[in-house]
Amino acid sequence: MFDGCRLLLGHGGTVARLVAIGRSPEEARSSVRFSLGRFTTDDDIDYTLEVLPAVVERFRSVTPHAPRSAAR
Repeated sequence: MFDGCRLLLGHGGTVARLVAIGRSPEEARSSVRFSLGRFTTDDDIDYTLEVLPAVVERFRSVTPHAPRSAAR
């Protein structure tokens, strides 16, 4: 659906880099990375922003250590 977009999960290097810039280990392990390129459209971004809250909530519901009331 999104040509050129990639979601990174569970890469230790990514966690280490986020901790190095001041994020807590919990925040680093809970991060999602989106890559945008020249072919990413406004519609791609709008769609992602539309569906992302439900996706995050679904992941939180199946992750035992995820905060339940984190409103960001």
